[in-house]
Amino acid sequence: MPSAQSKWDRIYEARITSSNLTIFKIEANPALVNAVRLLPRTGHALDLAAGLGGDSCFLALRGLTVDALDISTVAMTWVNNQAQRAKLPIHARAINIQSETLKANQYDVVHFHHFLDRSLCKAITQSLRPGGILIASTFLTPEHLANESPQDLPGPSNPNFRLNAGELPALFPSLQVIQFIETEADPNLDQGVAPYHGMIIGKKP
Repeated sequence: MPSAQSKWDRIYEARITSSNLTIFKIEANPALVNAVRLLPRTGHALDLAAGLGGDSCFLALRGLTVDALDISTVAMTWVNNQAQRAKLPIHARAINIQSETLKANQYDVVHFHHFLDRSLCKAITQSLRPGGILIASTFLTPEHLANESPQDLPGPSNPNFRLNAGELPALFPSLQVIQFIETEADPNLDQGVAPYHGMIIGKKP
């Protein structure tokens, strides 16, 4: 069975080679874009499961120094090359993220999108500095579908990689919830939340 790294390396290699991509052509997560008013103008941000760096680019252009982490060596090499060419303060690293990867009180912003590892949630909270902001969004299994096979839903079929209804605030219990949204078939376009997604913005006291 191929590893997760080789799987994502193939996916990102195909995306990179199929078109004349630059980091500026990778769209940022709309939920992050809609939360721009809450972002500091300076500081240190973490972009977890950063992919091809669209969100990292958005954060860097905002004035933040960004650590971009992802399991894909292909993606992180490409992001580093793009950041150097564009003179963006993005430092990308290919790593299978573990709790010990994240140092306490290091980040003013932590962001992830389409990523879920429940074992990291405590470490993510601890990695925020006091007053730091978490912006997180990923796939949701609506409560009425929790006991069925959600074959028609976008995103992963493995329930371990999907949120349960109402779960996000419980994963980050010590954060002050600024905004929490869950959608079903209808997206919340005003907040950039796609169908069948959960999104939370929380602040570390």
